[in-house]
Amino acid sequence: MAAKKNKLLRRPSSFTLFRDKPAGAATTLSVAAARGAATFTVSNAAGIAAGTVLRLGEGDEIERIDVTGVAGNVVTPAKPLLYAHAAADPAVEQIGYDLGDLDGGVEKTHAAEMAEIDSGNRRLRYDKIPGFQQFGVAVKVHGRTIANLCLALGIPLTRIFGTGVSAAQAQSLATDFNDVDSVDHQTIVATYVLMDGTVRTEEFMGVAVDASGLTTRFAIGDAGSVPMKFGCFGRGVAYDGAPGFTASATYRAGKGKLQARVSGVGAWIATGAGATTVNAAAAADANQLTVADASGIAAETWVAVNAGDLVELHWVDSKAANVLTLRTRLLRAQAVAVTVTPIIKSAHIAIAKGGADLAITAQTEAINAGDTYLPIAWRPGSVEASLEVLVQDLSLTTLLRALGKPATDLANNRIVLTENLGASPLLGAYVDGVARDGSVTLINLWGCAQDLAQLGTTYQKQGESGIRFKGQPASGFQIIQYAA
Repeated sequence: MAAKKNKLLRRPSSFTLFRDKPAGAATTLSVAAARGAATFTVSNAAGIAAGTVLRLGEGDEIERIDVTGVAGNVVTPAKPLLYAHAAADPAVEQIGYDLGDLDGGVEKTHAAEMAEIDSGNRRLRYDKIPGFQQFGVAVKVHGRTIANLCLALGIPLTRIFGTGVSAAQAQSLATDFNDVDSVDHQTIVATYVLMDGTVRTEEFMGVAVDASGLTTRFAIGDAGSVPMKFGCFGRGVAYDGAPGFTASATYRAGKGKLQARVSGVGAWIATGAGATTVNAAAAADANQLTVADASGIAAETWVAVNAGDLVELHWVDSKAANVLTLRTRLLRAQAVAVTVTPIIKSAHIAIAKGGADLAITAQTEAINAGDTYLPIAWRPGSVEASLEVLVQDLSLTTLLRALGKPATDLANNRIVLTENLGASPLLGAYVDGVARDGSVTLINLWGCAQDLAQLGTTYQKQGESGIRFKGQPASGFQIIQYAA
């Protein structure tokens, strides 16, 4: 049948990411359900009603269900089951997050390894046989928010603290990337509008985050969109018509979250005074820290807790005697005698018009099995994060910092360029951005070492001159957002 013009794509309509709903309904199948079944029976249907979204099964046989009716413990899905499910398979309520407007469209990839089969008595290929397959989807979402970064990295949304309605209630996320791709049982639904107004829907059941190339830019004239990539190890299905769920707009970013400008890039340095130690052990996620002597630490200032590859940078909200209340939660438990040091920002005077690039790359490995074409899982490996900027301030102090040399190497207004490179890692690097609605984004990279392989200095009369700085954290990554 010839294709008709009215079946051409008009536009992508929506892109929804499903995760298990916190405190949602959770039960199991009481009896096995066959593939193609029009109903299934659960052990306890409490909390399940028409309009509820469930996921049946887990792993590479996950299946998303739009519930249209419940009678006792018998559940009716909108469409017949794609898989056969055994008794005791989980039936868990999910929530779909509308990711908002896309920067571009939806890119779906479906590729197979191909084995070329030759024949000894002919010159043309005898055949090609498909092998293991890769099935995935990628989008770029307008609006650089903490929630978007969590969704793009597969980090639980429960790791976000604060509301962000003001600086005093700043919203924050801190991670050492051990929680990347730690969210299981995700599914994706993408809808498209065709030229005749009909809707086409594609579902990707069982996806894992492919955080192999997340880059977002802080610069004037750059929207600051967040790229998201997912690999599918379940089943994909396409059908005509819209799905039957209502997505949550809780984390949908509006136009106000587009980037307006970068307001500062630089390094965190110790003030040289007021250092103290932890006086009572503090748990991970705590927002209070008891120190031996808080006289050198004031409210609305910053401190470095711990040192080396365990250092954390935190914003002090207030203090009472020697108890510091933090606006940003501790990532790790902190023991007695750990150092607490007041710190300040040391901004680069001028950066190139390209602004600052934040890049996060997680090595991702597809796990194949001998009895299925698609991977049965995706396994995240090591993570490399970096902040890169061309610094136009050509002061000796900037050059010293870019080379990773200790401050003592600047003597008699001279620097020896070829010694002690990388000997003095940064306490932290930061970039400040302002969105169109005036809200502030602050990104901190903790315990940074310079990537000297990327170091270069350009001196030219025309074009951009400057020192290429690239810092990579060893301790952690922190993002803070609040309404100014």
